[in-house]
Amino acid sequence: MRIGTGACADAPVFRHLAPDVHVTGIDAHMVVLKLSHDRYFNLSYAHSQALRRLIGWRHDSRAAVDTLPAMEAMFDAEGILAPGEQNVPDTRHATRDMAPRLGFDAWLAMPVDLASAPRTRDVLRASYWLWQAQRATRRHRMAGVVAAVRAAQITRVTQYGLPGDYSRYVGAMHRAALFYPQCSPCLPWYAALALWCAHDGLRLQLVIGVQRQPFYAHAWAEAQGRVIGDDPRRREQLAVIFETPA
Repeated sequence: MRIGTGACADAPVFRHLAPDVHVTGIDAHMVVLKLSHDRYFNLSYAHSQALRRLIGWRHDSRAAVDTLPAMEAMFDAEGILAPGEQNVPDTRHATRDMAPRLGFDAWLAMPVDLASAPRTRDVLRASYWLWQAQRATRRHRMAGVVAAVRAAQITRVTQYGLPGDYSRYVGAMHRAALFYPQCSPCLPWYAALALWCAHDGLRLQLVIGVQRQPFYAHAWAEAQGRVIGDDPRRREQLAVIFETPA
């Protein structure tokens, strides 16, 4: 936040985040996700306070005062900030300031989703949607696969189901991933699940969470706040940095 001149000498000046940038605050630090570049920034305390100051979040007024211009230039160079100065904070981003999370253990396959052997036809369908999600990720990165899910949910009428409604899909996805010729990271995996479900009229919300120390990022899917196909404690373990519209 810089100080103006003349009649506006006391008016605070803010910067807004770039449209593809998402942030979360953890224990007075900031983690930044630039979705279009598949890139995370786990900021130091000084850099976190500088970004907080610039975008209008609560910050330590004693930190990064002398180095603010240099840090702002770095944020600009990395495409974190949108061009131009603003008179108000960026209202697109609610302040997400969280205490340290419980910690991320592992991507879990839930027993209920593996209780019965999936049908061969479902495994083949799951493989197809994995291919679609992987292709979107290769071509257009994280932003591309997220956009594909949004488009699928817009073009078809979808509604949330009960957790049991998704078990058949999740079980087939797990089986397909065992034979799929490429590794299936969490975001394309859950995007494939969401694409398949949207095709069949079921809606899912994609969520990405992070842990600061040590740094982890993980994606999962939810139906009206209930985690589907993963540990139900994800929001307790990780700080949410991005989620598609509910």
